[in-house]
Amino acid sequence: MQAQSIDALIAYWQSKCGDTGIPDRADIDPTEIPRLLQDIIILERTDDANLRVRLAGTNVVSCLDYDPTGQVFDRNMVAKGVQALIQHCGDAANLRKPQRHVIDNFGLRRAYNEVELAILPLRRNGDDVVMFLVGAQFRVSSERNKQELVPRIGEKRGNGWHGNVVC
Repeated sequence: MQAQSIDALIAYWQSKCGDTGIPDRADIDPTEIPRLLQDIIILERTDDANLRVRLAGTNVVSCLDYDPTGQVFDRNMVAKGVQALIQHCGDAANLRKPQRHVIDNFGLRRAYNEVELAILPLRRNGDDVVMFLVGAQFRVSSERNKQELVPRIGEKRGNGWHGNVVC
């Protein structure tokens, strides 16, 4: 997924927001975004605020070197990238707004050492945020041009770009 694809996923999510400001999971139709599916992750919040991977696209599986579908990302996991992902999903749920972040040293098994994420909150049969549609772009740091990554949102903090997507 290129930055333009992340932009396309955000635009698709925004088109599904309707009056509630956050689309329901049922509003997301994979047939409408076939070119983006390989780079998508669908996460579900568990009762203890951890994240279960409901779906991982083929490119995500390839970049991670394993299929995380069904895995629970626990707050007690050592990997800083997983902890950051849980935190950013929590922010998206609490703020009820999408988030866009670059996480360095994600703990990937292959040559990729950073991931750009668009974390888009979803409802399911109600008002509470219970799921996240995540677009992921994996890359090595030397390929990154930070000026192109998050030109409209966010600021440089620490070792990555952070911020809210403007809705």
